[in-house]
Amino acid sequence: MTRPTLMISLALLTASSSVSAHTGHADSASFMAGVLHPLQGIDHLLALIAVGLLSTRLSRNASLGLPLSFLLAMCLGLGLGINALPMAGMEQAIALSLVTGGLLLLITRTLPTAFQLALTGGFALFHGFAHGVEMPAGAVLGYAMGIVMASSIVMMLSRMAILQMTGQRANVLTQVSGSAIALTGMAFLAIAA
Repeated sequence: MTRPTLMISLALLTASSSVSAHTGHADSASFMAGVLHPLQGIDHLLALIAVGLLSTRLSRNASLGLPLSFLLAMCLGLGLGINALPMAGMEQAIALSLVTGGLLLLITRTLPTAFQLALTGGFALFHGFAHGVEMPAGAVLGYAMGIVMASSIVMMLSRMAILQMTGQRANVLTQVSGSAIALTGMAFLAIAA
């Protein structure tokens, strides 16, 4: 991993201050508050990293489809979550997205693209819904654009980190990341239960 990529990755992880991105902490309707929102919870941050890393395993033509399906489904979920109450099982679904993403990174065999797109999109709905539920009143456009921009950047940075590596180093980073993401998801499932 290059030094700038490592520094950006560490900065993103340290920017994540709470255990969950879905704590009702949104108090500003600004674009910048939207940018910061997905970075303030390790659950959302790890889900984005997992999607970015998983996308590197797909064919060149399909590799950007995974991040795009996550973003589109997240936007749909965000729209559904605006003016809604938190739904039962939302935190468990978000935690399960980490377990699943981490386990997919540990599997060395590439699963069918359509399956990965559907699975990623399904979990992204819950992430987006949680963001929509927490969106401050009157914040729809700027705040949502900030969330989408930050999410895109995190996924692309994680993609770039792996694509800059070759062979065994990339495999080791993917395996370590998958283990950490899956274990974090299991811890969140235990907490949410």
